[in-house]
Amino acid sequence: MNTEPYLIITSLTVLFYSLITIALVWGLNRGRRRPRIQRTEPLVSVLVAVRNEQENIIPLLTNLTQLDYPAHKLQILIVDDKSTDRTVDIVATFQRSHENVQLVRTLQTSTTLNGKANALQQAMPHATGEIIFLTDADCQVPQNWIRSHLSWYYGRVGMVGGFTLLSRRGQELDTFSRLQATDWLYLLAAGAGAAGLRRPLSVFGNNLSMRKKAFLDVNGYAGAGFSLIEDFALMRTMVQRGWRVLLPADPALVVQSAPEKDWQTFLQQRKRWAIGGRQVSFLARIFLAVAVAGRFIPLLPLIFGNIPAAGAALAAVFLCDYLLLHKAAGSLHRQDMLANFFSYELFTFASSLIFGPVLLFANSVAWKGRVYKSTAMVE
Repeated sequence: MNTEPYLIITSLTVLFYSLITIALVWGLNRGRRRPRIQRTEPLVSVLVAVRNEQENIIPLLTNLTQLDYPAHKLQILIVDDKSTDRTVDIVATFQRSHENVQLVRTLQTSTTLNGKANALQQAMPHATGEIIFLTDADCQVPQNWIRSHLSWYYGRVGMVGGFTLLSRRGQELDTFSRLQATDWLYLLAAGAGAAGLRRPLSVFGNNLSMRKKAFLDVNGYAGAGFSLIEDFALMRTMVQRGWRVLLPADPALVVQSAPEKDWQTFLQQRKRWAIGGRQVSFLARIFLAVAVAGRFIPLLPLIFGNIPAAGAALAAVFLCDYLLLHKAAGSLHRQDMLANFFSYELFTFASSLIFGPVLLFANSVAWKGRVYKSTAMVE
């Protein structure tokens, strides 16, 4: 009996998609081991690169100064990347009443690092902590954020990432924001699964910590080279130097951020990720290729009029996505984020179809008032 070639292609794609999903779910579970009890309180530094964040800076500083950690062992460095609004003035006023808050000014721009990476690279000599923490100005971290991150350090662990969610339980969000929140959960679930397999693919720089020793070992962002996703580039360089990277689905590590406000800023975000993501490893390229193919493979039998085969492929892909999301949501006690699963699947298909060609051929992106290409800042 001859099998139509399109059915073979469809079956193999769904098979690979399923096997990758099973591996990621297993890795996600493997990476959830109970962290050790942290018995010491090392010096730590929290670095936040800011550029024109006058609306967010007070909530951020208030949040960071209320962390459950001794103030004399907690250094907070706000690194200004040439802001043109009132950000610097606000920080300068705030630090007068908080001795552990310091303002660091970026002295010069760089064509070999993006703005954020350049700011953090210049600020690192000011950091006195043994463990360095990174977050963004539009984020809110949990009160036990420092201690929770520290509990994951052992042996050759050089970097620990955590999940960043775009919604709180019970928070009222518009449809676009809810879909972005689910998308971030899916992306981080995949990243956590890969890290659990000791093949880390990604971390998010708004919820990240690292040993300063590991940072210096790779010469930081300068050693990682130019990238529009500097956190990924730094992670990759640390892995190459033999450091372990963890991304556990630990609810104690969860940081809250904000979704993009409109489709234009959403597209710019994805362009930045797409351009920066071209530097990923061969293994990551395979993963991404299968992930993209899985989104569209149900269309292949549909083109040939085989509706049952298209339905079966679609159901298999949906099931795989649901299993990964369900595992991550359960680990974080956020099962409520599964409520819009089917609309999320439609969102990913539509956005991939509409934006896919743009992202594939994008060669520049506007970010924080600057224009970047894949290898350098251009203006």
